[in-house]
Amino acid sequence: MSADWRSMPHHPAASVFPLMSDSELDALAEDIRAHGLRQPLITFQGMLLDGRNRRKSCIAADVEATTEEWNGDGSPTAFVVSLNIHRRHLSESQRALAGARVMDLFKQEASDRQQAGRSSGAKTTNSKGERLRANLPASADGGEASGRESERRARDDAAAAVNVSPRSVEHGQTVLEDGDPELTEAVARGDIAVSTASTLTTLPKEEHVGRYGARRTHRSRRRRGIPRRNWRSCTRTSRSSRLAGLETAPN
Repeated sequence: MSADWRSMPHHPAASVFPLMSDSELDALAEDIRAHGLRQPLITFQGMLLDGRNRRKSCIAADVEATTEEWNGDGSPTAFVVSLNIHRRHLSESQRALAGARVMDLFKQEASDRQQAGRSSGAKTTNSKGERLRANLPASADGGEASGRESERRARDDAAAAVNVSPRSVEHGQTVLEDGDPELTEAVARGDIAVSTASTLTTLPKEEHVGRYGARRTHRSRRRRGIPRRNWRSCTRTSRSSRLAGLETAPN
C-alpha cells in the first residue's frame, strides 16, 4: 500500500459515525498496547475506510497497525454503515440520523456508477446500433423528476442500510437541515427521539434547546417519581436554587 496508515485521508463514509471519547480512546490504546491490534484498519483506494478510532489509538500506543484493503464488493458506504451498526448499540433514532448523514454518499455513489456506465458505453445502444434513451421518469420537468427519484432512492438505500423506515430518515434529514446543532447532538446521543426533534425544528432555532431541555427535565422528574402537578413548583425551586448559586459564585 502506497499511503502510510498514519497519515492517509479517511474516506467520507468513515466520518459518518462519531469518534470515541478521549477516555474510550485511552482505554482502547491501553488494550492495543497490551494485546496488539485485534482488527486491522480497512483501506480503500488510498483512503482509510474503517478504523479511525483504532488508528488514533495505535498512534497513541506507539503500535504499528496492520491494514487490509477492502475488496470493493458493493457500496463502501453500506459496508461502513453495516460494520458500525453491528458494533454500536444504537437506538432507532440514532440510526435514522446516521441514515440521513449517508444519503448524499449513496447519491454520489449512484452518480459515479451511472457516469462509469456511460464512459464504458454499457447498454447505450440496442441490437440495431440505435442509441438508447436514458431510463428517466417521464415528465415535463425531467431534470427535477430525475432529481426527486435520485433523492428517493438514496433515502431508501440509507433506510435499508441502517434498518429504519424511510420516514425516520426523513426526520433525520429535517433535524440535520433545520435543527439547532445542540438538538442534533441530542439525537446523536440518544437523548431525544428523532421524530420529536423533527417537530421541534418548526420552532425558531433559539427555542430548540429550550424546548428540548424542558422535555428532558420532565422525563427526569418522571424517573424520580415527582407527580406532574408538582412539576411547576419544582421548576420554580430549581430556578431559585440556580439564581442563588449564581449570586454566591466567585467571579
